[in-house]
Amino acid sequence: MAIAPSVYIARRRLPAVFSILSYSAWIAVMKPLARQAPVAVLLLRVFAPFTTVYMLSEMLRNVGGVAAPALRESLSLSAGELGLLSGVFMVAIAVLQVPVGILLDRFGSRRVVSLFLLLAAAGTVLFTAHSYALVLMGRMLTGAGLAACWVGAYKANALWWSPQRATLVNGALLGISGIGALAATLPTAIALDYMSWRTLFRGIACIIAVMAVLVWWLVPDHPDECAHDDEPASAQPRLSAVFAEPLFWKVAPVVLLCEGVWMGYQGLWAGVWLRQVNDMGDTLAATHLMWLAVAVIVGQLGLGAFADQLTRRSLRLDHVMAAIVAVFVAAQAGIVFAPAWLVGPLWVVFGLATAGSVMAYARIAQVLPGRLMGRAIALLNMCGAGAAFAIQNGVGWFVGLWPAGADGTPPDTAYQLALGGLVCAQFIALAWMIVPVRRGLPAAVVEGS
Repeated sequence: MAIAPSVYIARRRLPAVFSILSYSAWIAVMKPLARQAPVAVLLLRVFAPFTTVYMLSEMLRNVGGVAAPALRESLSLSAGELGLLSGVFMVAIAVLQVPVGILLDRFGSRRVVSLFLLLAAAGTVLFTAHSYALVLMGRMLTGAGLAACWVGAYKANALWWSPQRATLVNGALLGISGIGALAATLPTAIALDYMSWRTLFRGIACIIAVMAVLVWWLVPDHPDECAHDDEPASAQPRLSAVFAEPLFWKVAPVVLLCEGVWMGYQGLWAGVWLRQVNDMGDTLAATHLMWLAVAVIVGQLGLGAFADQLTRRSLRLDHVMAAIVAVFVAAQAGIVFAPAWLVGPLWVVFGLATAGSVMAYARIAQVLPGRLMGRAIALLNMCGAGAAFAIQNGVGWFVGLWPAGADGTPPDTAYQLALGGLVCAQFIALAWMIVPVRRGLPAAVVEGS
């Protein structure tokens, strides 16, 4: 309702961006997958519903930046209150990841995701209240309701698609869903010229409710999910089974730091960096952020398809993932030291290489049984979401320790040291992931005995 008109207008305004996204999606995903009838059915009944749901989640996660002026004026919010509105969304998602993973392993993606979407719809409606306390509660409930979107989609992909296709499909999920992050920028600003922010969010709530019904109706139950419905809780696999897999401890630090930096900087600090460190105006900085969002989408689609082709040619996913993560970390190091004219292209490389850490979800699916997928993916997602919240607040705390300059802002050195420290931490996590590890999951643990 509220999204469709704004996306249409943005498509008229930004035809090059939408052409790139459409072409990338077709070449990277639909063309290689849609040649077989059973695969086409999976695209319609599994991939499309979960991708649409996650697209809505991405829009709601990022929409606060554009809607902030309207929110502050309507509710008379301070900067701290506005920041808390953004923070509780990520905290709710992070806190609920493990419970959501357990529910997904017990009841399946269709039932859990559709019911959680109803909670998100109710929270989005509550967000349009006139009291700050109710708005804050609504934002928290929206985050809680959307906590199952990513994990549920990855769980469904792990069960319905072959391990050889997992990297491609997961990359396509994130890439196409990134259109939601784009819709939260210029399209949302255009929509707010024609409607109030409350009307916009009520429209989004209606779309979420419709998607809850469609997920319940369209998505089939996988046989592996249905087979364990009647098992007592004592027979269900335990969370400790994920911790018993050495590979989890290898990839978790990379997911935590790389996804934390990705979401933390794309959602907040990249814009501050461009304006503060590189002295860009608001319009130029916004343009760079738009191309960063496009790069994330193209990277998830293109590099996901590229990794799929390489792994089908017997190249290990570990090596592909390590190489892309190395490029991601190197781009950040370049941003710290590069001259201003090179920073824009480096942020694009940063966006393209976000696909590296996401491959950890497909990698862990190769070594764990399907009954543990919800827990494993939830734990990894909790690492990324929790780290994003910590990095967004931690960088702000660190730069606040430095004395402000004549213009009242922290010095460039503070921002450079903050990102430089994160680069060092990611390099250590990458080195830890590369070190060979003895794999193996004790059978007794898997069975929950």
